[in-house]
Amino acid sequence: MKKIYGNILRGFGVAALLCNGFVALAAENKTHSYSPTTYASFNDIPDSLAKMIRKGMFQEQYISKVLAVVRQSKLNRNIINQASIDDYKERLILKAVKRQKSTLVGYDIDLDGFIDKQEIRKSIIEKRPQYGKIKYKKKYDRQFQSMLAYDLDNDGKISYQEMGTLSQTIMQKKLNKSLLKQIQDFLRLDPNDNQIINVVELARLANRAFATIDKDMNTIISDREYANYYNASSN
Repeated sequence: MKKIYGNILRGFGVAALLCNGFVALAAENKTHSYSPTTYASFNDIPDSLAKMIRKGMFQEQYISKVLAVVRQSKLNRNIINQASIDDYKERLILKAVKRQKSTLVGYDIDLDGFIDKQEIRKSIIEKRPQYGKIKYKKKYDRQFQSMLAYDLDNDGKISYQEMGTLSQTIMQKKLNKSLLKQIQDFLRLDPNDNQIINVVELARLANRAFATIDKDMNTIISDREYANYYNASSN
């Protein structure tokens, strides 16, 4: 078990200061006796952990997948709390703003700080020459209308300020595609109600979820085990 958690650390670049936590977690399972605590039933496994389990998945693979959410989110000190979630959300929005602005600036042909309808039309055809053909008219119109959505004050042109302003619709789409909901759901798993969950606690919970399904304790979810879990949790 120590080897398993050591591989998780190396494979996902978790900071060295967390090593002791993973060694402690490995010790809970015993080096020669894998017998972690389990949830009372399949339905007691939190959805945020259950949805990441697949048949044929190894314990190490599963826990690594769960912890990868924290790593990919680049959370401060690899802990999840409201402050780190707010910081993650702010970074997402800033990144989206920069990307949107750098894209839209390319439509400002005369570089006057505004994109008018003529520039939109010309830019669409330059970027996608085929849209100038009749058979692509619907796609052209759709692209044109999507560009007008950036004209937030409906004055017929997109200002430089509007280029760097995300609409609520665009912002929500960006957030929905991110890891935001997953890390928010992980925070709700906080085992000691201190409004913080770290990677050690998260690994323990993932280990518990996995063991609940891995009935024969061989550290892999067999087809039968997954089928039993799937059928029970679907009812």
